[in-house]
Amino acid sequence: MRKMMKRMQNGIRKQDGYFTVEATLMFSAVLFIILAILFSFMLLFQSIVLTNAATSAAQQAAYTIGASLGSVDPAEVIREKLNMGLFSRYPVDVTLEVSSILFQPVITVTLRQRIPIPGAGLIELFNQDAMTLEVSSSARATDRPEFARNINLIIEIVKRIVNVIGDVTHEFIKLG
Repeated sequence: MRKMMKRMQNGIRKQDGYFTVEATLMFSAVLFIILAILFSFMLLFQSIVLTNAATSAAQQAAYTIGASLGSVDPAEVIREKLNMGLFSRYPVDVTLEVSSILFQPVITVTLRQRIPIPGAGLIELFNQDAMTLEVSSSARATDRPEFARNINLIIEIVKRIVNVIGDVTHEFIKLG
């Protein structure tokens, strides 16, 4: 019995360091995976914040143009919304584009933000040291008084032309 106990104790003593080394390797890998998942969720949240800011700026610009209040600087709206983000200290490139579809202006706001990857200098992940988030949002200016006035003017002109044509046709029928 004693011999058996000695053999068991000797076997346990020989394997004491293996568990520590394996646990250290596993802990490092699990910690890296958890941090990568956490960073990806942070990027997702920042993308949502950028989308919210772009949508608010496009809607504000569309309302301002639609109400004939002149041009709008969406920077104030964007600044206010971006303060909620996790990466608000990194600069954001803003592009405001106005196009027209059937006499209705469409405002498109595009936001680009470059966010550094933590530890990228050590890892050289895909030869990039930062990720670029790009978000776009559009809004259509629908309440334009000029558009409504132009449509009313066209309707009035068409009615008068129809009346003149009707009168001329009526005169030809009388002559014939």
